[in-house]
Amino acid sequence: GRRLGEVVLAELTDEARRLGVTELVLETGTRQGPAMALYERNGFEPCPCWGAYADAPLSRCYRKSLA
Repeated sequence: GRRLGEVVLAELTDEARRLGVTELVLETGTRQGPAMALYERNGFEPCPCWGAYADAPLSRCYRKSLA
């Protein structure tokens, strides 16, 4: 309830921008409702999963453009 996830995600996003990253892509599980809500509140959009997560039925992936 102290919004620590928001702070950590904002710091990671800011650092990625400083490093020149133009897109962040994250994975979480379908049972991680708070994580999915956090990503969506912060501008991440659902996207197809990749690699080992591509066929994982319990995975949800999100992306956000940093450009």
